[in-house]
Amino acid sequence: MSWLDTFFTAGIKTILDTGAALPARPNLNVIGATLADNPSTNATDLTITGGGGSTPTGTGFVHITGGTQDAAAQLVINTDVDASAAIAVTKLAAGTANYALVTNGAGTAPTYALLVNANISASAAIDVTKLAAGTANYVAVTNGAGTAAAYALLVDANVNAAAAIAGTKIAPAFGSQNITFTGYLAQGATPATEGTERLGNTDSIAFRNNANSANIYGLSKDASDYVYVGVDSAATTAKTCVRLISDCTTRTSFRCAGSEYVGIVNAGGNVQVLVGRSDLANFEVVSGGASTAIKQGANAILLTDATNVYLAKPAIGHAGSSSPYAVHGGVSVTPGSDANVTLSSSQYNQACILLQTGSWGSGHSVIFPAPASVAVGYSKMFINQSAYAATVSTGTPTTVSVGAVKAAVLWFDSTGVTRISADA
Repeated sequence: MSWLDTFFTAGIKTILDTGAALPARPNLNVIGATLADNPSTNATDLTITGGGGSTPTGTGFVHITGGTQDAAAQLVINTDVDASAAIAVTKLAAGTANYALVTNGAGTAPTYALLVNANISASAAIDVTKLAAGTANYVAVTNGAGTAAAYALLVDANVNAAAAIAGTKIAPAFGSQNITFTGYLAQGATPATEGTERLGNTDSIAFRNNANSANIYGLSKDASDYVYVGVDSAATTAKTCVRLISDCTTRTSFRCAGSEYVGIVNAGGNVQVLVGRSDLANFEVVSGGASTAIKQGANAILLTDATNVYLAKPAIGHAGSSSPYAVHGGVSVTPGSDANVTLSSSQYNQACILLQTGSWGSGHSVIFPAPASVAVGYSKMFINQSAYAATVSTGTPTTVSVGAVKAAVLWFDSTGVTRISADA
C-alpha cells in the first residue's frame, strides 16, 4: 500500500488550504507537481511548484503584482499600505518627549524635532487659545536677536518707526516727562479746555517767517527774569526789533534796537516814564503828587505844577532835526571868507545870531532857512557885530539889511524876511 492509500483511508475529508469538503471521488489528480522515484529513501518524491511561481530572492516581503508573484522580496513601501489602513500611533517608534515628526528641507528623512516657524503654514491661522497663557497685559516679543520670544510690556523699541499711531489712541498724561520733538506744535482754533503751558527758565516761543527761512521771536525770557515780547524778522536769536520787557514787579518797558526804550517804572509810589536813546541819554517823565517832571538823568529839565511850567535848560531848536525854532540860546557866527554866509542847523537853531567880521572885506548876505508857510514861520534876534552891513535873506525876494554894529528882531516866513523892530 502506498502513502496515498494511507492518506485517503485516514478519513481526512477537508483541505485546510481552502476549508472546502473533499468530494467523494475514486481518484485525486495532483496538478502542478512532479513525481520522482527515490530508491535511497524507498519513497516517491512529490514536488508541488505552487502554480508556476519561482523561488523568492532578496529580503523582506513577497509581493504579488497582478496575481503573479514578484520573486524579488523587498521592504514595505507606501503603496503596500492601504489608504484606509488607519495604522495606530502605538505602532510607530517612540520619539523625544514633546517633539513632532517633521521632514528635512527636501521633504524626506522624517525625524522627531521641535517645531520651528518653517514647519507652520502661512495660512495655519492658529487660534490664540492654543498658545500658552502669559502675564496679564503683556505681549509676546522677541529679544534683540529676533529669537527667544517671551511675554513682556511694550517699550519704544517694540514699536515700528512708521507705526504712525494716531494721537487719539494716546492718553496725553506725560507726568514729569519732557516732551521733545523736531516738528511744530499746532493748537486748534477753539480748544476744548484752557490750561497752562510752562516753558523753561530761558526758553522762547518763536514763529517762522513767510519764507520759512528764519525764526521770528514772539515771546522769550532771560536769566534775569525779564520777559520779552517782540519780533525780529531777520535773525534767529536776536530780540532787537520791538520788545515788551517786564520783571512783573516794578518795571515794564518797550524796547527797540540797542538801548532805545520807553519804560514805565513804579518808584516809591511815583510812576515814571523813561525814554532811553543814544542822543537823549536817560530821559524820563515822572508823575507823582501835584507835579510832573521831565528829567534827563537825575536833572529835571521841565517841571509842571498846578500853576506854572518851569524850564531848567534853554529851549532851542534841535540841530539833529534841522529846526530853526528856539526860545533861548545864542551863537556867534564868524565868516570864513569874504562871501555870503549860509547858516548851519547848529547856528540857526539858536534864538540869537551874533555876526562877526571874520574874513569879510565888505558887506554880504546871511542866509537863513526858508519856511514853507506863515504857519511854520519863526523869529530871531539878529545882532550884527561886524564892520559891514549885512543883508538877511531866506533866498526869497524880501530881505532886510541890518547895519554894522546894529541889532534887529526879524520874522521869517514863506514871503521872506520882515523887520519887527528898528535897528538898535
